[in-house]
This record gives sequence, C-alpha cells and structure tokens, in this order.
Amino acid sequence: GAMTAVVCEDANSRSALLQALSGLVDDAPRRWSAATPVLYRAAVYVPADPRVFTGSIRSNLLHGLMFQPVERVDSPERVLRGREAQLTGAPEDDTEDNWIDAQEAGYDDLDAVETRMLDLVRRLGMEDDLYMVGLGCRLDMTRQGPLADKLLELRGSIAADPDLAEMRRDFIDVFDADSYAPNASLADNLFFGLPRDPNLTWADFADDRAVQRALDEAGVKVMLVEVGLDLCDTLISLFEGVAADSDLFKRYGLFPRAETPAVEAILRKSKQRGPARLNRSEQARMMGIAFSYCSARYRLGVMRESERVEALLAARPAVRAALKDDPRFAPFDADAYHPAMSIADNIFFGPTRVERRDSWQPFKEKVDALVEERGLRGLILRAGVDQRLGENGIALNALQRRKLGLARALIKHPSAIVLDGLAMSDSG
Repeated sequence: GAMTAVVCEDANSRSALLQALSGLVDDAPRRWSAATPVLYRAAVYVPADPRVFTGSIRSNLLHGLMFQPVERVDSPERVLRGREAQLTGAPEDDTEDNWIDAQEAGYDDLDAVETRMLDLVRRLGMEDDLYMVGLGCRLDMTRQGPLADKLLELRGSIAADPDLAEMRRDFIDVFDADSYAPNASLADNLFFGLPRDPNLTWADFADDRAVQRALDEAGVKVMLVEVGLDLCDTLISLFEGVAADSDLFKRYGLFPRAETPAVEAILRKSKQRGPARLNRSEQARMMGIAFSYCSARYRLGVMRESERVEALLAARPAVRAALKDDPRFAPFDADAYHPAMSIADNIFFGPTRVERRDSWQPFKEKVDALVEERGLRGLILRAGVDQRLGENGIALNALQRRKLGLARALIKHPSAIVLDGLAMSDSG
C-alpha cells in the first residue's frame, strides 16, 4: 500500500510522466530514461477530467474490462449488422456480444462484477445520483418486466394508503380518465397517453394522417389550430423587444425564435382568410404548438377558462377509440405500467404540480422509504446504470465524471492506481 507523490510545477510534464508510467504513451520522452514504463499493464491512469464515452453508465464503468468478445449473442439483428460490417469493411465484432471475461478480470462470475460495480457506486458517493438517474429512466419491458410489476404494486400501495394518497393528490396531478391535468401537456390530456418511441413527442404527429383523421372525426381539429394561433399571437406579443440572446424565449417559447417570421406569416394569413383556409402544413404547425402547451406552466389563458378544456375532454373518448389499435401509442391506465413513462412518473402516475415542485420533498421521502422497504432501491440503481449518458457524458457534471473515472479504474482490480490531478480537484 505504498504511496508516491509526483510534484511538478508544469502540469503537462507531470501528466506526460504519469501517462508514460502507466503505459499510455507509446514512446516515452527522450528525457525519460527507463526502457519501458515500470507500471505498464499493472496500473490504471485516472486524470482529473476522465474521458466519458457516449453510452450507458454501465458501459463506461466496465469499459476497462472489455478487451475482446468472449461469448457470442445470436439474434436476427446481429446477422444484419454482420452483413453491413462486411459490406462496409468495418470490424465484425458486435457490441451486443459479451466482452467481459469475469475470471480473467479477477471475479468469480459476471454477477460478482455487477456486485462490485454497485459497491463502488456506493463507496464513491454516487448512489444518490444514480438513484435519481434510475428514477428518470424508462424500462426495457423485454428485460425488466418483473421490475415494472413491482413498481406497479408500489403505485397501488401508495393509492391505497390514506395518508400517502392524500399527499399524492396534493403534490401530483394524477392522471384521471375523466379529468384534465393542467400540469400535463394539452396532447397528453387529449390523447390520454404517450407515443411509445421515446425520441418522439405528440408534436411530431401533428401532420400524421391517422392522427389528423382522428382529431377531425372528434371535432377538435379546427379548435386545436385556433389554440396554436392564439399561443403564437400571445407569445410574439410577449417577447417583442426581448433581446435576441435572452434565455426567456428558449425556456418559454413554444417554437424556435428563428421560426418567428414564418409563424407571423401564418398568423397574417389566418386573420385574413380564417384558420380553416390554412393549408395542411400550416395547420399541422399550429396543432404541434398547441400539443406542447401546458396550462400550469405557461398560464397564457388560451384555454378560455373551461370552454376548451371541456371540448377536449368530450373529444377524448373518440380520439382514443380511433387510435386504440395504433401500436405507436400507449394509453394511460391506472392499472398498467406505462412503457413510455419514466420509473418516477409510473410510481406517481402523473406530473408534479408546478406550484408544489419546491415543497414536495416530504412526500418524496416517504415514497423513497417505501421503495427501500420493498427492496426496490437496488433494482432502480441497476436500471440507472443502464441509462445512456448522452454524447460524451454531457449529462454528468465535473465531480460525477471524476467519480466515474475512479470507479472505472478500481473495478479492474489494479496493482497500482495513478491519479493525475485528482488531489487538487474538488472530487471529494
């Protein structure tokens, strides 16, 4: 357990020396007299700003154990990827194969690797962050169906407990088939569901023929166009004179500022000829904006008190019936786990009330205690480990990146750890 400190006024020179010692530099500087780096293959190098790869937390933590495929995973998709690799000259190694040789890495099996990974997450103070990540992720229902069933049971327990049920009504705008939830979007309320594809929103379906037909048959298509027009007219008036680089438009605008001239042209045409005379594309643009509107967040009064809300609620059964067999959409159901909602949204079954967002901690703490009591926290942590971090780990702050880099190093069971600059950082 000996420790050695390398002190150097020139940080670049220090990093070059430490990387050479770790075997990360092919040709050591001429001033470096050793024939080969003394710690090569036995050491891991951890910089102050570790590299984070695009992918999941799991793939980043286990990256150092992945040398070559050790077990092939066959699937139709794998065959297609293999053919594509052959045609393009790319490597045929498949990322879906098992790349970890647990015994070579010093573990009994892959379960031991998993246990070590979660233990390091706890030891390095990453557990709470990972838990929050887990709450915000969507489950893969093909692999995590049992967890979905347990979370659904948790939702039922909260609803059945008088105290928790009252707190939930106070802090959560619970989805109800007969009510309008002002803290959810207009489209969430009208369709009473969500698109299954996590990369799409209801606004992406504004120009979809099946959706437009359903809205037309339900008698709300023109009204939705009018809502979009009212929103655009109000927002353009509100943001008139606001600086071009102001964050207000980005935070509260329902359309990109660059599209303002095009939106103004649609508004002028509507005022001259009427909403019904707009072409299909223009109507879809206005409906897409209306779909994204959340009454509790924007409070622009375009719903005309309860007039338009009642019209949307009256149209909901017809819209749901028209789209019930469309596999692209999943309806809200108080007795079913929703595949397009996050773990947290499934537990609470509704968005947090905007006016209570800063004071709902007592309710959350009670639910967290219930999660712990039912043994679900570890399962949510595992779900969080599989959550993607975004391009180059954009979702992580500097401290989280350092902790991830250190955990990635420790999971390799190294004989030596080379820390470059961590002692001077606020890594805890």
